[in-house]
Amino acid sequence: GAASPVANTRVACVAINSSGKNGFACVLWAKGKFVANSFGVGLAVDGTAVVNKIDAKGGAKKIWKKRLPAARVEVLVPDFKGKPASVEAVVDSPVDIFNHNIETVPSLYRTARPGGRYDRSLGVLRHAKETARSRGRKRLTKGGLMLGLGEEHAEVADVLRDLREAQCDILTLGQYLRPSREHLAVARYVTPAEFAQLRAQA
Repeated sequence: GAASPVANTRVACVAINSSGKNGFACVLWAKGKFVANSFGVGLAVDGTAVVNKIDAKGGAKKIWKKRLPAARVEVLVPDFKGKPASVEAVVDSPVDIFNHNIETVPSLYRTARPGGRYDRSLGVLRHAKETARSRGRKRLTKGGLMLGLGEEHAEVADVLRDLREAQCDILTLGQYLRPSREHLAVARYVTPAEFAQLRAQA
C-alpha cells in the first residue's frame, strides 16, 4: 500500500507485465488529476486495470495503456443515488468496463445494504448500457453479488435473471467474509459445487 495525497485514503496497486511478474508500483497519480478513493486500485489476473476514478481526459487510462497496452480499464461506481447524469458522465469517460455491485438479494437489502435499493442498482447498470448504446460507445457492464449472507438459491436465480434483463454483461459471485465483529456474520459458506452450479446457470 502507498500513502495517497488524499486524506484518510490508501491505495494498494500492483501491475503485471507481459512476463507475468510483478512490475511497477502505482503510477496513477502522475497526471495530477487522478484521485483514488478508499477502494483503491488494482489489477485483475485477466489484465483488467481496476480504478475508481478517472479524469474526463482519460489521464489514468492513458497511463495504464502506456504501461500495459492490452489492459482494459474498469471503474467501480456507487449507485449515485439514482442520478442519471452521473452514470452518463462515467459512460462518457474513456473506460472499458462499467462496474456496479448489486451486493445481495432484495430480501437482504435492509440488513446487508442499508441505504441502498435493489431496483436503483439495477437501474444504474441498465442506464449505463442504454446510454453507451445510444452514443455509439462500446461499454461492458458488470455486477457483483456476495453469497453466504442467508440468501436462498431461488433468490439468487432471480437476481441472475434481473441482471440479464438489465443487459449486464459480466457477473462476479463471491463468498461473503465478515470484515469485523461490527459487520454481519457469515450465514454459511457456499461450496465450490454450488458456485459451479451458479456459473452454469448464469
